[in-house]
Amino acid sequence: KNTIKAAIAAVRHMKKGTATGSAMQLALRELFTVGQGGYRGGSVPSIALVMTDGQSLETGSTVADAADALRRAGVTVIALGIGADVDTAELRQIGGSSDNVFEVNDFDALAAD
Repeated sequence: KNTIKAAIAAVRHMKKGTATGSAMQLALRELFTVGQGGYRGGSVPSIALVMTDGQSLETGSTVADAADALRRAGVTVIALGIGADVDTAELRQIGGSSDNVFEVNDFDALAAD
């Protein structure tokens, strides 16, 4: 738990735009493909935490298709919206279910206990 909290606290907002679909495509290729890094396939749960502070600059279908591809690969996708400018419909597309969608007021809330 402390390791996860420390990793989240170390995340800094890059303020460069939002390309959520591309980020999920990259995660599928680089993180959730057998033989890449520490990915073990079915031996451990596969979870992607997608954090966004707004609406993706990409089309809705790009975001939805990327999230669906992760789910087809057996990855549980959790959407975390940060701030007042999040697109709740897009969060639902990413999470696939309201059970996998969460929102916080700002980036500082990620460091709270």
